[in-house]
Amino acid sequence: MKINFKKMLLQRYVLYPIIVGSITYLLLDFISATPMKDVMNQYSLYNTIDQMFGVRISFEDGQILYSYLVGFAFGTISQVTKHIKKSIGIGFVSLVITLIQYYMCFYLFSTIAFFVIPLEITVLLFIILIFGFATFTKVRDVKKA
Repeated sequence: MKINFKKMLLQRYVLYPIIVGSITYLLLDFISATPMKDVMNQYSLYNTIDQMFGVRISFEDGQILYSYLVGFAFGTISQVTKHIKKSIGIGFVSLVITLIQYYMCFYLFSTIAFFVIPLEITVLLFIILIFGFATFTKVRDVKKA
């Protein structure tokens, strides 16, 4: 099994946040007109940010951030569940797995993604710097010889 890291990073950081994030944005727009908005403010990412950092974000201001985080979390989990879905095939069970995956990303994994993204970007930049420096020194050593 070959892993294409560029494709995986593109899917996790760009494609899934655009596709799943737009669906989430529309869902959050619908939720903002219902009493579910108070539950979201109390038990989701908004409350976590308020408790951890003391920053109060309004529901409407946090919609884009929340949508991106749900898309990122969905993309991350999709890297694992795509193999399960291939073995099951297309059908009702695959649809149920996708809906459970979205539900978990909407309520749980988006909050975790809020803390994982900065850590992951820092590690990726560190790895790029190490390999970039190693490649640069190899090229310079070859030119000297």
